[in-house]
Amino acid sequence: MTNKAEIESLLYLLDDPDEFVRSSVLQRFESMTQHQIPLLDEFRSKTRDEKAKRVLDETILKLTFPTIEQEFLNLVESGVTTFEELETAIVLLTRIQNPTIREELYIRKLNYMASEIQAEILYTLQPIKQMELLIYHVFHTHGYRAPENGSFLPQNVQLSAVMDGKQGIPLSLSLVVLFLSRRLELPFNGINMPIHFLMRFDFDAQVVYLDPYNGGRPVSVEECLNFLKKNNIRPEQEYFNKTTPHQMLLRTLRNLYNAYQIADDPMRQNMVEILITHLELGSR
Repeated sequence: MTNKAEIESLLYLLDDPDEFVRSSVLQRFESMTQHQIPLLDEFRSKTRDEKAKRVLDETILKLTFPTIEQEFLNLVESGVTTFEELETAIVLLTRIQNPTIREELYIRKLNYMASEIQAEILYTLQPIKQMELLIYHVFHTHGYRAPENGSFLPQNVQLSAVMDGKQGIPLSLSLVVLFLSRRLELPFNGINMPIHFLMRFDFDAQVVYLDPYNGGRPVSVEECLNFLKKNNIRPEQEYFNKTTPHQMLLRTLRNLYNAYQIADDPMRQNMVEILITHLELGSR
């Protein structure tokens, strides 16, 4: 039975000059089971040694991924057709970044953010004012914004990190708005615009397009067409239609795949690729 003393010894031996010893240590970590996860996580949270932290992190992730994969398969089989189901899937994906994350913390954060303006939304009769209230709440009151460094990194894609750091790529920022709009029963939707994900708000047979990368600012159809033209993309009507939760989940997974590739994290990249395959096969 693995105990604290053994893990301490194994971590110490990671720097042993003998290649055989280091290899044996890694093999021992490979042989650990899910029962050791709490102990491994305890060491991971305390160590300042980056090599040790990486080994512990990868060990925990390998042990937990089969459960993540099975839960994801269950979601795909039952169908990801609503924002509630999409939220469940997106929160599940945060465990790829941090396998012992407390998912309920982020559900509570979303619940609390929605509760902060729920009464005001209920007593605001004009739909456009309701839209403005939620946009202001997310991008001004809570300060969600585009990444300061502009980098396409996992922390700008994963919902948990986006909610912690208040920075994200267009789709990740949009998901925060969409998950709040579900709680507040507001008609927000996503738009699967190439390169730059947008949102739309539908009311009284009208549509307002919104840019999550610019504080939720309304954008015109002409601006969207100019954006497509500048990027040599032929305009299609589908780029302005409401996108489905399934499509948003697939785009999130592809964003994660690219982000882990940029971060040089082949283990997580491979895991995301497995989930992409499951989702694509499940939609056929």
